Amino acid sequence: ATAAAFIVGDTQRRAQRLGEMLDKNLKQQEKKSEERRSEAEEREEAEKERTASPSKDKSTKTGGDATTEEEKEEHKEAEDDGYEQDTPQGRRLSDRRLLRKLNAELLGLQKEMRLLVSANPQLLPAVNVAKKERAFALTAELLQQSRQTLLLTRCDNTNAWVHAAEEMVSLVTLAAGWDHVASPSFAARVLRAAALIDGSLLSQMLRKKLLDYCMVVAPEGTCSQQRDIATRFLVAVAELCRYPCSPPGQEQ
Repeated sequence: ATAAAFIVGDTQRRAQRLGEMLDKNLKQQEKKSEERRSEAEEREEAEKERTASPSKDKSTKTGGDATTEEEKEEHKEAEDDGYEQDTPQGRRLSDRRLLRKLNAELLGLQKEMRLLVSANPQLLPAVNVAKKERAFALTAELLQQSRQTLLLTRCDNTNAWVHAAEEMVSLVTLAAGWDHVASPSFAARVLRAAALIDGSLLSQMLRKKLLDYCMVVAPEGTCSQQRDIATRFLVAVAELCRYPCSPPGQEQ
């Protein structure tokens, strides 16, 4: 128990450091953006001053042509560098790299916590009947929404049914991405929570209330699509519900 408590404390400290790293990175980005804006304003002021004094430039034309050209070239290079760093595409790439790094860090922490809880279930408080019912009531609402979408496709609209069925598979696949997406959509997080509470019950609900219904409303002539969708759906369900459930102390 002492070792488990130490691991939990260490994981919490790592999570706190991760948050601090994110705040620090955001502040650095804001500072760099402010510096680039200031440099751009200074270059604009310098350019205005040069264009406002043509007579001075003409008087020094014979002796300063080379210097002027060099200054213009340096100014252009500096401007290009600042432009490359501050373009929307550059910011998107920087944000993408940051998000991927944070996602990897969070995935590592989540994996450690799941392994820790699997080995020491007593670290978590018991899930009582009321909490379990609320979690699965919300899950049932999400499944009902998917069923309604499938129903609205109608049996004679193959393309609409395939689209709705793919959305159904995508939802479960996203929720099953324990090792790929740290913070998926709200619906996927609900499925993850239900899987950790009672994976067996969730698996049964997904198969009977969603997959079976999807096959029932499928249009004629879609046997190959039905097999493909059913196969991928069941694989995703197995991956989603792979962690042990019903830890000691949970009320059934």
